[in-house]
Amino acid sequence: MRTVLSVVGGGALSAALATSAIAVGHDTPTYLLSMEISDGNRLVAKPTLTFKGDEPAQIEIGEQDGSRYSMRVTLSPQADGTVSMASTITVAPAGRAAHRVMPVLRVGLGKPSTFEFGTESPTEKPFRVNFTVDRTGG
Repeated sequence: MRTVLSVVGGGALSAALATSAIAVGHDTPTYLLSMEISDGNRLVAKPTLTFKGDEPAQIEIGEQDGSRYSMRVTLSPQADGTVSMASTITVAPAGRAAHRVMPVLRVGLGKPSTFEFGTESPTEKPFRVNFTVDRTGG
């Protein structure tokens, strides 16, 4: 068994989740964050968020079995064309202890990336967020 905390690619929550959108001016960068969130081998959600740079967006998921997931993320544009992605991710599967991580990643726009943490063994897989950040305006 091994404990995993990794980032792959450029830089990382179904129940049915909706898209969050905020109307913004043309001078403010806006971003589209597309995610695929998995807890072990189970797909939790495939949300897409649209929001202004430097303003946080949050998503919360509650499942019928009592599992709860939340992610708060802020994207900040960087001079080199990347974005800094600051997140707080809380994973509370039903019947198990909750885990919170607070990664800060630098990610390339349009580059698929993966963030994962947890335990990996022949019978367990880590929590994983596959994601892509695209700039949509500003």
